Amino acid sequence: MGYFSLPTSFTSLRRILDDPGSPLLPLIDASAVRRLLETDAAEFGPAWFGQLMGGAQLFAYLIQIDTWLREYRVAIR
Repeated sequence: MGYFSLPTSFTSLRRILDDPGSPLLPLIDASAVRRLLETDAAEFGPAWFGQLMGGAQLFAYLIQIDTWLREYRVAIR
């Protein structure tokens, strides 16, 4: 996965959140992530992970986790 622009991340993450079969959904609070998307991550306070990850980076990170879970068919029980 390469560089993500914010609009691309929004679209990709919305698709993941709308997919009931997404392996990411059991691991996140989908409602909270949707709120972040709706507000352009405005309610995402201080940057996460040592000031290195803002809203756009968080969205890309979640997309990458979903891709990894699908690609490697990870099952969390």
